Amino acid sequence: MNIKWTPKRIASLDIVKRIHNLPFEVGILFGLYDNGYTIFFCKPGNLYSTKFPSWKLLKLFLERKKMQLAYVHNHPNILGDGCLPSGADVIVMKQKRFLCKLLGIKFFDALSVGQTGEYYSFKENKLF
Repeated sequence: MNIKWTPKRIASLDIVKRIHNLPFEVGILFGLYDNGYTIFFCKPGNLYSTKFPSWKLLKLFLERKKMQLAYVHNHPNILGDGCLPSGADVIVMKQKRFLCKLLGIKFFDALSVGQTGEYYSFKENKLF
C-alpha cells in the first residue's frame, strides 16, 4: 500500500489532532514512508517556540533511511495568530530545509496547526 502524502493528510493524523489545542507548543518530526510514518522527535517547547535539533537530521543522514521528513508544530491560542507561521518559524524551517538538502534528505513540508485544527503548509504556500 503506497500512501500519497499531502499536507492535509499529515494535518489529519491523530497525533497532530491531539496537539492542536494544547496551551504550549509541541514540535513533531515525522519520517514519511510509502507505507506509513514514524515519529523521530516529539517535544514540548516553551510557550512560543519548539526546538528542532539539527543533530536529528545528521543522525538520519548517517542511518541512510529512505523517507521524506515533515515537521509539525502547534500554535497555542495565546499567540493570537492562528496557524500562520511566525517570522522565526519561516527562518528556522528554511534553515532546516537547506540542511536537509545538503544531506540529501527530502524535506517534504513544515506545518503549523492552530487551535481549531486549521493548518498552514509551507509547501502549499510556496515557502518551500
